[in-house]
Amino acid sequence: MSAVVAPTLPDLDGWPATAILAWALAQFSPRLTVACSMQDAVVVDLAVRLDPTVEVSSSTPASISSRRTSPPPGCSAART
Repeated sequence: MSAVVAPTLPDLDGWPATAILAWALAQFSPRLTVACSMQDAVVVDLAVRLDPTVEVSSSTPASISSRRTSPPPGCSAART
């Protein structure tokens, strides 16, 4: 069995959120899932704008759901 090698991480200090998300999407998509509590959908909105196919997983008190077809409530980015 071979060992899994983690990618070399750039120094992300001072990078804008969109640049960090773009880097993460380039490195890990389609295996990347953006998770949020739905209290603040800013990161989800930015991720969906960069990659409309990114998986979004949200946990709510009643359930945990995962979806690929529509952004969470409050996100201005529309998926096609």
